[in-house]
Parts: sequence; C-alpha cells; structure tokens
Amino acid sequence: MSDSASLRLVCAPGFAGGRLRHWNQALWLLVEARRRGPGCQAELIFDARKLTRADLDLSLLNLHGDPVRLAGPPQGILADAEQRQSFLARALDHLPLDEQRRDLLEHFLPLPQESLLEASVRLFREFTQPLGLVVSAREAGSTSPAPEEHAWTPGPEITWLSARHLLALRRLGLQPRDGLAGEANLRRAATPQDGNPVLDSLGQLESVVASQVQQLQAAVEDQEPRLQGSWLRLRRDARRATTRFRRAAARSLRNRDGIVQVVFNPELAPEAHRVAETVRAEWVLQIAGVVGTRPEGTANSNLPTGQVEVVAGGIEVLNQSLTPPFEVNEDADVDELVRLKYRYLDLRRPRMRDILVLRHRVVKFIRDFLDERDFLEVETPILIKSTPEGARDYVVPSRLYPGKFYALPQSPQQLKQLLMAAGVERHFQIARCFRDEDPRGDRQPEFTQLDLEMSFVQQEDVLDLTEDLYTGLVEGLFPDKRLLKPFPRMTHAEAMDRFGTDKPDLRFGLELADLSDIAQTTELRVFRSVVDDGGVVKGFATPGCAHYGRSQLDELVEFVKTRGAKGMVPIALEGSGSIDDLTMEQVRSPVSKFLTLDEVKRIAMATGAEVGDLVLIVAGPAKRANLALSALRTEMGR
Repeated sequence: MSDSASLRLVCAPGFAGGRLRHWNQALWLLVEARRRGPGCQAELIFDARKLTRADLDLSLLNLHGDPVRLAGPPQGILADAEQRQSFLARALDHLPLDEQRRDLLEHFLPLPQESLLEASVRLFREFTQPLGLVVSAREAGSTSPAPEEHAWTPGPEITWLSARHLLALRRLGLQPRDGLAGEANLRRAATPQDGNPVLDSLGQLESVVASQVQQLQAAVEDQEPRLQGSWLRLRRDARRATTRFRRAAARSLRNRDGIVQVVFNPELAPEAHRVAETVRAEWVLQIAGVVGTRPEGTANSNLPTGQVEVVAGGIEVLNQSLTPPFEVNEDADVDELVRLKYRYLDLRRPRMRDILVLRHRVVKFIRDFLDERDFLEVETPILIKSTPEGARDYVVPSRLYPGKFYALPQSPQQLKQLLMAAGVERHFQIARCFRDEDPRGDRQPEFTQLDLEMSFVQQEDVLDLTEDLYTGLVEGLFPDKRLLKPFPRMTHAEAMDRFGTDKPDLRFGLELADLSDIAQTTELRVFRSVVDDGGVVKGFATPGCAHYGRSQLDELVEFVKTRGAKGMVPIALEGSGSIDDLTMEQVRSPVSKFLTLDEVKRIAMATGAEVGDLVLIVAGPAKRANLALSALRTEMGR
C-alpha cells in the first residue's frame, strides 16, 4: 500500500438497492481503516463511470422482498417534484406499500434535478459524518485519486445483508433522522407474510443479548469489534456454496453472554484461517471481525445469535487448554466429585452460569428495593463471641489468645438488635450464616439469608413490606410465574390445623380435617385410645383416587411410617352417585366392619370427599400426626 494513512473504496451510485448495498461497503471500510490504525483515513468514493443501465432502474427488492424493477428516468434524474411523485406512484401500482414503506422509499429517491451521483453523496454524508467517513464523488472522465483503492462488487446476498449493517453503523455512533432509514422503520414496514430477509433479519438480530450486540456490532472510537476472552465451544469445517466463501472454517465461541459462530475465510484472512485450523475445544481466543447474517440455510434457531455470524479478520490465542474431563457445553450427568475437582470448568456450564446470574439479579433487586425505602445495608462481623443458638457453633482458634476461640455466627441476630438499640432503625443485611448441624433438604453448613430489621412499626408494616418485596421480585425476574396476590394470611394455629405445617403448599387443596369427635363414637379402639390420650385423628380426601389398589395403599402406609406415624387408615368410596346415596358396598377399607354407614358419611362430609375419592386418616399425637399428614398431603399433591 502506498499510503497507510488513506484507504479508499470505489463504488457505483444507485437507487434504493444500491444505497443499502453501499452501507455494507461503508461498514467494511470503517472497520478496515480502524484496524490499520487511528491515523488511517477512510474515504468512500462514488464513481459515475461505473454506472450501468441497471443502476438507473429502481429496485424494490430490498423494500418488499419481490424482485420487481421499474425503469428509471433518463440518466437517473427526476426532472421535478411531479415526476418524482409519478415515479413513486408507479411503484405503488406494482407493490402495495404502507405509509412507513412509502416514506422510506421516498427518502431514498433523488431530489428533483439531483443525479444519482449527487444523491448518493448527499445521503451518505448525512448518515456517516459522525463516523469520520469521508464521502466524495468522481465525475465521468476524472482521474483516479489513488493511493489505495478497493473496487468491491459484492454478490447478490450482500444486498439483503446491508439492512443489518445499517443497524451496525448506527451502533458505531450513527443517528439516522427520526422515521427515515432507521431499523425501527424497516421493522415496522415488514409483515410476516413478506418473507423479506432484509426486514426479518432486523427482528432476529434484536434477540441477541445486549452485551453481545455491543461486542459484535459496535466499534467505539479507535476500537474495532472484538470478542475478547471467549472460549472455543466446538470445532468443525463448513463448506459454503456462496460467492463469498470458497472454503471456510467455522468455529463457535462462548462467553458469559452466550455463543456466536465465527467464520474464517481463507481468501479474506488467510493467516487467521491457518490459526483457526489448529485451535481446540476450550482454548481462549480473541477474535476481531465484522458481523454478518448467516447464509441461507445455515441459521440456527436454537441460539439467540443463530441468525448472525462473525466474519473474522484476525485471531489471537490467549491460552491453550487440555482436553476437558467432561462436556462443558451441555448439562450432562457428571459425577459430583469430578465436578467439584474441576469446579472452574463446572462453572462454565450453562446451568451453573444461569444460577450465578439469577442469584446476582435476586440480590440486586433486594438491595434496590430496600434502598428505595430508606434501608441501610450494614455488614456485621463474622468472628464473634459464641452465644446460645439453635445449633452448634463453628469455632475458630485464636493465635493471639491461646486457648480462646471465636465463633462463626449462626445468624447476626444479636448484632442486629445492637444496631436497633443504636438507632439504626431500618437496616438489612445479606448475611452469611454458619451452623454445625446435620444437613437436610433446605439447610447446609454455610448459607445466605436476608436479615431485615425495622423499629417503631406494627405487625402489618412488616408483613406488607415483605409481601411487596417478594411479589415484586417474582414479577420482575420471573414474569411467567403464576403469583397469588395478596398473600393469604393465617395464624400458626390455623396453618397447623388445616395443613399440618407452618409452610403449606397452597397450589392445591387437600386440607386436613379433624375427625377426633367422629372417632370417639366408632368401634375402632385405636382411634378412641388415641383421643383419650390427648392425641388427634385427622385426615383428608384425595379426589378421584378410590381406584388405588392394595400395593399403592401399602406404599402410602410405608410413606407415613417414615414420617413418624404408626400407620394409616384408607377409606375408598367407590362407584358413582352422591354421598347421600352411598351404601356400605361402595366402601372399601380395612376397618369398614368397625364403621357404620352414618359414620362413613360423616367422615366424608368432614373431609369434603365425594364418591370416587380416597380418604386417608392418621391417628396419634398432634405433632406427629400433623407431620405425617403434611408430608403425605404434599406427596399426593405432586
């Protein structure tokens, strides 16, 4: 190159189709100039000598999707406003354009007495001036401006790619006039039946996460688009039957935001293609290139970025990797010990990444919510004095004070009370807690909890704040979740009486009924003795389960035994009809001979059972019966 500080691209002026195509060229020119250094000047030259008869025709392919051409005026010049409107009317006769499309088309048409050359220069100066792109014209018979020129005549596929590059140019800093040539206008002009790749690609591109779009399609100041610190996801060769790529290597890169395909074209970037042939899975790469829409038939609808790809201009291997001990890209079943040994690889997996992102968003929502309500976040010490708690402490020996120990907090409760007494009346903490106790389903030795303290408030103030916090969190982060608003409120005694637990699942009914009064009148001695000893007889009805066989009922009996009950009494109400018409022949139960028909009907009425339902009854001390029935209720609810 004779002058590294100047880079020129020569192209022919044209109507709508030509201008959309030139946006693609302008993007390439800008990225190439910036790759060469901040001192390289980019110039787009429209050469009148390259005009052909096709350039003087109006192509509506980009605006509608149908290959319709209208013959343009002589020399491509519209004599006056009347001829301009007539030209537009002919377009409307061929294709029913709506108001947005009409505005877009009218904007692309040259002004009266304006040549194609003048119109192209005017529009490109308007749109690309903020980017530092020099736009000039070359009249017929003029000399070549040298030093370096790139005469690029892209294939037909470049035409429909250029609308996407309009969006890319905008992300470079370009601000099109409102309502004209913007991607929102193009998208509004599209309808599902059009099948127009120009307009459809814009909607598909918006599915790409924001951070990916910024990395892939934005070049700020002297920086070209890059994918930095990305892991190679897989390795494969792809043959492309297009005019752009004779043989290209395709790779998929993954970072925290997702996956994108990178194409290495040996004709455009032979050195990058050579390096790409050597890389392997989980190598860390830095890619520089330009975003393009994937060729027809190669899109991947399973990926947010499946409609686009990066045409690489350069590649740098930041770090190599050995073969991973398990597949990182998929959530395959991997032994937990192996996952923990290679935790840094496990955390790259999609599920683990999503958990980290979700936790971050939950904590951020809590902090923002409470900050708006004048709460202070206060961090309390981890090494404290041991105090009586519900579990054993983890202790830490002190080097400075031999024989003395610190204790890790089971919860910061005493420290929070200290803050309350100090006048910090509204504060919270995302607190780390440590409890030396046996693990269970909802508890582990180290966990995080939200501690929330308020002074000078009533019970309703605490309940209202907590409900607003959690309903807002679910609605904001999980909009597809079904949410019961307002929260049902009940006393502890009511919850234990109706559900057997203070944390019932309210997504289904199956409420418990106290059958103690009925049990005292039966001939079942086991029921009467339990009530006489201060225990309870409780049960609930499971709709439509009267058909359960012996083996299924035996499984339920074993289930409640593991929850502390001594046994369970099932009563199946078989057949059809109403409870009033029930007969003893329809009652199937191991204790049916000890029950009268009237007692069975009273039990059915108390539990809300109908014919065809199964009533499950447990007798024993209230705490044990509630625990067993609560677990059984949850199991039947599933």
